Amino acid sequence: MVPNRCYVVADLVVEFEDEYDPSRGTVRNRLEYLVEDGDVERRKHENGAVTYRRIE
Repeated sequence: MVPNRCYVVADLVVEFEDEYDPSRGTVRNRLEYLVEDGDVERRKHENGAVTYRRIE
């Protein structure tokens, strides 16, 4: 993940599908783990979208 760039789960699934073929749930769970560790910030938007951003 590039620092300060916002990502959605679907973008990351597409990014790694050829090499790892991850499920959306797997990617989401890993991102939530990184949020708990303080490495990634989670933001829920008014439209219901959730974005993740790597903290520098």
